[in-house]
Amino acid sequence: MSEPGQEYSVVMRMAGMWPENLGGYERHRKREGGDVGHADPSRSKLNKRLLGEKTWAQDVYNEIQEIRLENHVRKLEQLKKRRRTAEITRCIAEGPADPWRATRHGSLREVIITANRRWFDDDMTAFLGESGPTREEKFEALAVSWLQKEFGKDCVHARADRDEEAYHIHAVILPRATTKDGRRMLQPSVHGAIRYYEKEQDSIGAWFEAARIGLHRGERRKRKIVEAIEHNAKVRAAQIQEGKDEAVDGFVEVPQHRWHVSPRKWREQQDQALAERDVDVTAREADVSVRGISLDVREEALEDREAKADRKIAEADRKTAEADLRTTEADAVLDVAQGVAEGRIDTATIPETAGPETPMDAPDDKATPPERTSLAIRLFGRALAAIREKARVEAREEAREEFSSAFAEIKAADEAIVSVARLLPETARRSVAKARRSLSKRIMGLSKTAADWLDRGQEEQSDE
Repeated sequence: MSEPGQEYSVVMRMAGMWPENLGGYERHRKREGGDVGHADPSRSKLNKRLLGEKTWAQDVYNEIQEIRLENHVRKLEQLKKRRRTAEITRCIAEGPADPWRATRHGSLREVIITANRRWFDDDMTAFLGESGPTREEKFEALAVSWLQKEFGKDCVHARADRDEEAYHIHAVILPRATTKDGRRMLQPSVHGAIRYYEKEQDSIGAWFEAARIGLHRGERRKRKIVEAIEHNAKVRAAQIQEGKDEAVDGFVEVPQHRWHVSPRKWREQQDQALAERDVDVTAREADVSVRGISLDVREEALEDREAKADRKIAEADRKTAEADLRTTEADAVLDVAQGVAEGRIDTATIPETAGPETPMDAPDDKATPPERTSLAIRLFGRALAAIREKARVEAREEAREEFSSAFAEIKAADEAIVSVARLLPETARRSVAKARRSLSKRIMGLSKTAADWLDRGQEEQSDE
């Protein structure tokens, strides 16, 4: 529903047509083809023809063909009268020409007349039970009368459509004209409503305003555009005349020119916009999917890095524990070494094979825990065993060398006795030999005893 006091304007638009568009126009009118997505099939039966015969499209096509042939015959007769044989031959070869001048707009015109849908929806005639005509009927009568006033018999067709969003009227104009030389042509500019668009809007606006049904002329946008451009041109000219280069106040904003877009074209644009939006949404979804995959890959990489970091931390903790253990051992060894140096621990009490069960600690050193002292004593026990073994080996070597030296001296003395005995008389020599046998037994016994002692020391060393 519209708001109280709201005004609506009558809307009239024109579009160019060509004779070859008549077939498609008729198929669309009958909803047999073309773009009919905007139409409600259940209301199509309410559409009705207002002007022209049922065969109007075929009649218009036939009339154009008739004009084309008539102009061709007329031209040949004129050339024959002037005895233009070559031109006659060329004219026959070219055939009938189109009865209109080349233009980009078309030789026919389609007119659409309507108003805002709310104006039709606010019709209270049927609701109040009044017997007068409805707004659609009033609008229809005014539109048909205006078409006949402006275009006369050149309005070859008009129809009312009720199966679309708003009630509206379509009309087709066949702009017939006759040139000075008698040719029949299709010339849209023959009608002032077609030649001057603003006058056309003024005309239909005044026609509906005079009927006092609540519709008036639409906004004079084109006039405002022209007036704004002219005003700015005058301001700029005055600025140049005064020799001012900088911008000055006085310029007005030029309204935007509105280009009419046909419903079919508008729907095509909407479909294209929706398709582009779908493509954009699909691309965004694909981008989101790719980003999700990338995030998953990054998460996996991050988890791998975290696992590697955890392994490195565990390895660092292990190494730190080993370092702490070694530090503890070193501290314990230093504590015991300091105890030995200070005389608090007697090395003679340290067993060479001290183990974890050896109940030895430093009672005078309260700062040294028992477990650390036991560890240090074990280490010192091993070191002392090595030192003592080395000392025993060195002692044996020294004893061997001393015994060998002493034994060598005894043998040398024995040999000297033998040499001296050879110089003595027989009786003395026998006494010396008898004494030497007793000495030799002792020397041999001493040699065997020394050898057994040295061999036993080597066996003990091998067992250890």
